[in-house]
Amino acid sequence: MPDPAPDYTRPVAACRNSCEAPFPLYEHDVAVNVVESLSGRELVSLAKGDEDDRAEFFRIYAGTLASQGYDTVPSEGCVTELIQGTEGLCGRAGALLKDRKDVEAFDWDGIPEAYFRRFSPSFRALGRSLPAGMKAHGDVGNGVFETIQDFVPLVDIAYLQVDGPKGWELLVRRMDDLLVAILGPLPPGVRRDLRPLPLRRRPWFSEFHPHPAVGNHRPHSAPVSADHQPGEGDWEALPASLLRRHRHGDGGDYRLGLG
Repeated sequence: MPDPAPDYTRPVAACRNSCEAPFPLYEHDVAVNVVESLSGRELVSLAKGDEDDRAEFFRIYAGTLASQGYDTVPSEGCVTELIQGTEGLCGRAGALLKDRKDVEAFDWDGIPEAYFRRFSPSFRALGRSLPAGMKAHGDVGNGVFETIQDFVPLVDIAYLQVDGPKGWELLVRRMDDLLVAILGPLPPGVRRDLRPLPLRRRPWFSEFHPHPAVGNHRPHSAPVSADHQPGEGDWEALPASLLRRHRHGDGGDYRLGLG
């Protein structure tokens, strides 16, 4: 069993394929009712409360996972919550954008402000509640293509690609711009690849990649190596493990994004 004291450098090492036993545990998500059962505490009302209530929620949630041997805690703020609440992504709602004119007319600039207004209190509460040695993994939740699907569901994407390829290309670019606006400027050495993407040869979305293994997952700031010192970046050593500072909290370096 892992040491009960959390140590986020273990999953960092695992992402570098240099981890030794005991191997770290990872969960993409842990349902609140499961943590309630483990902790014997009621958490739903705390999660819906003010920032102090949420800090207590995260203290119990993260502390419970730490006691079970986890080194990181899952945490996401999904952009789709601000669009159709994943109803489009799940195929339960229609397309918001049907052609290039719709994409051009949409208020893309208003989403980042709404995102920070929605999620900043939770991120601040999380940052001040994590046990020593633990970090949170997660990001804006859905990736580029999943987020697009809340604007334009999967079947409608197929029609848009055939009937309005210029609209599709613009939509991908607008989504890239949106996620960059939320996550922050690209760090030095990272390039945006917005070349046309043949469907049979490459993914449907554009890629952010300092390293081929990163795929479309891009960090807000330079990633941090296992023997991290403040301000140190190590792009090549961590192709799939990205530590980032979020600007909607106190600037604390507490989030571990797993690409």
